[in-house]
Amino acid sequence: MKRVFTIISLVVVAIFMGSHAKAQDVSSLNGTNYYLIYLDADTEANYDITSKIVQDLRPNWNGTTNPAGERALYIWENQGYVANAATGKGSFGQIGGFLDFAVTSSTWSGAGWCMRANSAATATAPAVTTSFPIDYTKMTDDYRFHAAFRSTFAKSTTVQVYGSSTGGVASGAKFNVGIGQQDPTLPNITPNFKADGTTWNIVDITVAQMKTYGFVNRSNMPSGNYFVVLSGAPQNEIAIDAVFFYKPVSAGINDVKANKLNVRVTNKVVEVMNTTAPIEVYSVTGTLVKKSVQPIFGVEELAKGVYVIKSGNAVAKIIIK
Repeated sequence: MKRVFTIISLVVVAIFMGSHAKAQDVSSLNGTNYYLIYLDADTEANYDITSKIVQDLRPNWNGTTNPAGERALYIWENQGYVANAATGKGSFGQIGGFLDFAVTSSTWSGAGWCMRANSAATATAPAVTTSFPIDYTKMTDDYRFHAAFRSTFAKSTTVQVYGSSTGGVASGAKFNVGIGQQDPTLPNITPNFKADGTTWNIVDITVAQMKTYGFVNRSNMPSGNYFVVLSGAPQNEIAIDAVFFYKPVSAGINDVKANKLNVRVTNKVVEVMNTTAPIEVYSVTGTLVKKSVQPIFGVEELAKGVYVIKSGNAVAKIIIK
């Protein structure tokens, strides 16, 4: 029997106020044609990802507000994951907005992103008889798979990324992240993994490389797991952020974005990550509504809506919710 995990993020703002901004590598957010497995809403909004989504595969069922949701994140019952609060910064510098699983089982631990089509009703999950299948057929070998992992333990976690299924047999990439090999039959693709509990270790590889690990990007996967993590027995813990496929853009397009500010907005706190110059906030009508000499500042006094952030000759659009 499977147990659903409801994503809960604990936003911690005070500890970041007054700190210096640190630039994040956001090149994977300047692409197009996104297939999202996990990405927080603030990053999606701040980098205009929504209009570039080909398929949204993020879990949308929690048994209460959307009982007919097709995609669930399950912690497999009696298999030892406990969800920690997502405190601190995510891999793109956002406050919270990531997943953190601690291992408690004495044997092994696991969780899976699951398409619920044709699933039978259980005590916690109503039956779902229709769903859209995962369709990765348009991804060419130059598309990239991106994921971020963090841990406090010098151990590894097995990751499985499924792209198709035929006759009930799923085809997916399987590899270890972290330190060592949780599954000794699989390669570890993070040889320089830092298990300090704060460093986000980034996996960003081509679909061609994913295929060498077993990935097949066909379109026949209407049900079953499509992303899985297995962390073995205690002591272990794995934090997960920003899991998606995307099509990278050319260097020329990236050059055009050179004077665009990298900005995060979380819970009415704005963080500008690539400037130390004074910052100005303008309404869409061009009225100056806020100034700050710090890269992190609150905007509690501003109404919900769209604003423009300016610092020197660089600008960015933000949405205050």
